[in-house]
Amino acid sequence: MNSEKAGRYKYDEKLQGYIEYSIELKYHTKLLETAKKQVEIERCMLTNGMLYRQEREIVKYNIQQIADKIISWGDIYKDWDIDELLAKI
Repeated sequence: MNSEKAGRYKYDEKLQGYIEYSIELKYHTKLLETAKKQVEIERCMLTNGMLYRQEREIVKYNIQQIADKIISWGDIYKDWDIDELLAKI
């Protein structure tokens, strides 16, 4: 009985590892999507002059990081005119 049970659940740990990896991947994907939306909102606020003082500096730093490709955002900023945004700051 024990050998049959051990044989049946032989790959449980491996399967559990795949499940945990999948959950982490989904979590980080959702986190990245949320961050991209936040940066897009901040870009719009900056463009419309809705940010002041420290907020403006934070957004400026984030946009500069994206422009320098230190933070990889894929194609979210391909339509942005980075120089124009930085000039408004």
